[in-house]
Amino acid sequence: MLRGGRTRINVPRPEGTQEMFVDVPQGAEVGILLHVLGGGGRGSPPGDLLLRVVVVEPDPVWRPARPDEGRALDLVTRLTVTYAQLYAERLIPVQSPWESRSVSGGTIGLPLRANNFGPYKVRGHGARRGGAAGDLLVLLDVVWPERGDADLAAALWRVQGSPAQGAR
Repeated sequence: MLRGGRTRINVPRPEGTQEMFVDVPQGAEVGILLHVLGGGGRGSPPGDLLLRVVVVEPDPVWRPARPDEGRALDLVTRLTVTYAQLYAERLIPVQSPWESRSVSGGTIGLPLRANNFGPYKVRGHGARRGGAAGDLLVLLDVVWPERGDADLAAALWRVQGSPAQGAR
C-alpha cells in the first residue's frame, strides 16, 4: 500500500473462487474503499465490487511514524551500524522506498555523525499521498565493540586519557 500498484485477490463466488486484480492507490491506508468496476456478481452488465481494506501486513523495512515520532506521512526504518562507521562519520547506504536521489539500486547515502544516533531525517522519502510526501526517519542500532580487547582499550586511553590523568 506504500507504493500502490496492482494486487491479486481471491473473490468467493457461488461457482468457486475467482482470482481478480485490484489497483491500490499509492499511500492508501486501512479503511480505504476500493471500487472495482465490473468485479461484482453476475449480470449484464456485471455489478461492481466494493472492498474495504481492514488489515495490512506490516512492511519488514518501513513502518508509519507514531504521532510522537513524526507526521502522518513519515516512515521509520532502523539501520544497524558499527561504532567504527559512526566514529568515522562515513556515508552509509540506507534503503529508500523510492528511486529518487538514489546512490545505487534504491539506496540513499546517510552522512553519519558520531554525536547523533538519530533519528536522521531524509526529506521526501516517506509515504506519498495526494501529491504530498513525508520524510524517512532513520534510527540507528549501534553495534559496539566487544569488551576485553586490550589493544582497543589502550588506544582509547591514549586518545581520551586514563582516569588517573583525567579526561582531555
